[in-house]
Amino acid sequence: MNKERLLKTFLQLVQIDSESGHEKAVAGYIVTRLDSLGISYEIDDVGGEIGSDTGNIVSRMEGTMPGSIALSAHMDTVIPGNGVNPIIEDGIIRSDGTTILGADDKSGIAAILETLEYYKDKPHPTIEAVFDVQEELGLRGASHMQMDRVKSDFTVVLDTNGKPGIIIIAAPHMKVQRVNISGKASHAGIAPEKGISAIRSASIAISRMNLGRIDKDTTSNVGTIEGGKSFNIIPDSCSFQFEVRSVNEDSYNKHIKHIISEVERACRETGTTYTLETVNYLKGFIFSPEDELPSLLAQSAKEAGINPSFEASGGGSVGNVFNAGGKTAVVISTGMTNPHGLDEYIEVKHLEQTAEWIIKLVGKIGGR
Repeated sequence: MNKERLLKTFLQLVQIDSESGHEKAVAGYIVTRLDSLGISYEIDDVGGEIGSDTGNIVSRMEGTMPGSIALSAHMDTVIPGNGVNPIIEDGIIRSDGTTILGADDKSGIAAILETLEYYKDKPHPTIEAVFDVQEELGLRGASHMQMDRVKSDFTVVLDTNGKPGIIIIAAPHMKVQRVNISGKASHAGIAPEKGISAIRSASIAISRMNLGRIDKDTTSNVGTIEGGKSFNIIPDSCSFQFEVRSVNEDSYNKHIKHIISEVERACRETGTTYTLETVNYLKGFIFSPEDELPSLLAQSAKEAGINPSFEASGGGSVGNVFNAGGKTAVVISTGMTNPHGLDEYIEVKHLEQTAEWIIKLVGKIGGR
């Protein structure tokens, strides 16, 4: 591994503006690097579908030995991610404090590009590199990607915070739904008895819901509510959004039914009606540490001088999308700390360890 090249790549990447929906410039940087290595790639049409100025990149470095692995990182950053001025002090890279740093997920991109550079003149299995858009807006680029474009059975998503070594082997099923309750409007001071309050109906339903931590695997939340037109009108409409997350599919399904049943009960009692919309849905995944890909990642981490740990995530990631598409995918940490904050940083040594970890993994894939 070339540490100087890796650091240079990362510093160049974070200085390229790529807030969600505006990933074209960083995509241009990536394909220039792929061209220099003679690696074939395609950019799909997803950008036009979801409002980005470029699409997802899927590249393929054909192997000289058996085996195949896909490596994934997203190209977009959250706001404020334009005009990043990286500063290195005492082995730590930060922004100047006016923006995020963008280690989420340019640390992942840098590690992937360094892996491709490392293996360009060495025996290697097939390496697919996948770079998606609008991850920060709800995994939109990956969710719209044709998954059959990725041929590898195994995918490693380089995109979680913490020191290198964290292997995410479980992530929740997650559903966000909007409940729209309809009542009957009437003047609140002259004829309140002629109205049916949608807000009251929603309040009754929510008050009866079991929210927060449901069990060790499951959480639930009502996060937004809106309704009514004026203080003097019985509100004829009210909407709220709830989410349920769980790595336990039975618990997940049971709790969604519980919430909907409370909505139905409140509507019956108050004379309102409701409709239900799915705003977002992610299929969860769970693996054992003994399964092949987590095991290979743990072995590779040790060879890179990293202490591996297996963890479950409470959030969704592109790993959920790959698994739902029939690929075996786990998510790993890249050393980023405080992502999405102005105090985001990454240690240079962690950037190096992540790249070394992936290089070791690719070698193991080729030796299977």
